[in-house]
Amino acid sequence: KRLALERRERTLERREQEVAAAERSAEQAAVQPRREALLIELAFVPGPRYTLAELEPTVVELGGTLALAGDEYEVARIGPSPLPHDRRRCAYLLARTPFART
Repeated sequence: KRLALERRERTLERREQEVAAAERSAEQAAVQPRREALLIELAFVPGPRYTLAELEPTVVELGGTLALAGDEYEVARIGPSPLPHDRRRCAYLLARTPFART
């Protein structure tokens, strides 16, 4: 009985160490969010009117910047194309520089 109890205690200690390591890993992942770079072919561009711009395949990451036609934009979201049945990825942008055009 004593031998079986010692085995259970060792197993329990090992599992507690594994759980503690997993918790530390999860905490670190929460502090350092993953920035994922994705290939896009469309951009939803703000301005006096929103426009949908077709791009050469470009790799961007969420929160990164993208320069189009002399203006700089922040990538606010990366998602599917707003066009029906279009499988391309689209970057939804926010203006970083004021609009000079009217």
